Amino acid sequence: MTSKEVLQKAINTYGVENQMIKTVKELSELSQALCKSLVRLNYTKEKISLEDDLKSVDNIFKEMADVEIMLEQCKIMFQCDKEVNRWKQKKIERFERRMGKNSDKLERDNNG
Repeated sequence: MTSKEVLQKAINTYGVENQMIKTVKELSELSQALCKSLVRLNYTKEKISLEDDLKSVDNIFKEMADVEIMLEQCKIMFQCDKEVNRWKQKKIERFERRMGKNSDKLERDNNG
């Protein structure tokens, strides 16, 4: 089976509503992993071992994979792959324009 077929089978097996709930759960778990990492970086005075650091980063990677899988299922459920790609492109272009404006402003600020 292709990965798309596996994802469709999951939707058929568990149902659209359950997979939407699962998506929210996975998004929440990624958010939690990222927040935990930020707290450790910014507010922990104790020395964190390299092993603990690697576990934390690996957990972020695992949660990102879970989120991507669920978002792929959402694209299947909503039949919106093209629309999502169109929105992603618009947002990247907007981000690029903003970065250009910000870099121009930074250059002006640094030059006087």
